[in-house]
Amino acid sequence: SFTDWVVDTPSGSTTLDGSMDPVRSPALKVARTSSAGNCLVSHTMAAQSNPFYMQSSYMTSTTTRSYILGLAGASIRVYFSSYNGYFQYYTGSSWINVASCSSNTWYDVGFYVRCSDSTYDIYIDGSLVMSAATLTGSGNIDAVRFQAGAVGASNTNIWFDDIRVYKDSSVTINNLPANAIAELYDRDGDLIDRIKSGSLTVPAMKFDGTLMVKLW
Repeated sequence: SFTDWVVDTPSGSTTLDGSMDPVRSPALKVARTSSAGNCLVSHTMAAQSNPFYMQSSYMTSTTTRSYILGLAGASIRVYFSSYNGYFQYYTGSSWINVASCSSNTWYDVGFYVRCSDSTYDIYIDGSLVMSAATLTGSGNIDAVRFQAGAVGASNTNIWFDDIRVYKDSSVTINNLPANAIAELYDRDGDLIDRIKSGSLTVPAMKFDGTLMVKLW
């Protein structure tokens, strides 16, 4: 269900689609079928004044410009898109290419956002592709938006999944017995970190939404 999302799709539709991401299905599909109006979905959250991470799996069906946006009210702060074979961010005056992309291919898109100094870092599939990109607009981000094309754009589809917003990338383990070991695994069962006490650390932008801790 996506009943807690704000849906604005007079020029298309929004559905849960289990065919495009069978391992983690269903994904949320936003389909633009007309150029006449908006085709987007948004989700609100508490306004983030401190640095935070924002990530999602993302795929588009065409090279038409589509967007991942971080909003502060009506102000666009994270202004990111896929267009004509590239991931790009908007500076307020121009679009800057940061990485290549292909249609009908899943990518993990992540941002490390710092509203206090109006910058953010951009990650694609866990790799840093742009540091200290400029946030546009003003204010503390309180919503994320996925948009299939702009008004007047050609028909296109976007899918997104595993949306996550988090402030920290560590798990603190307290009061372990002297002979115990804690291990942190990702959703695929791969070992991320191992400790005897303290904090298990998740590498930046490697958090895929599911973690498992084992105690030995």
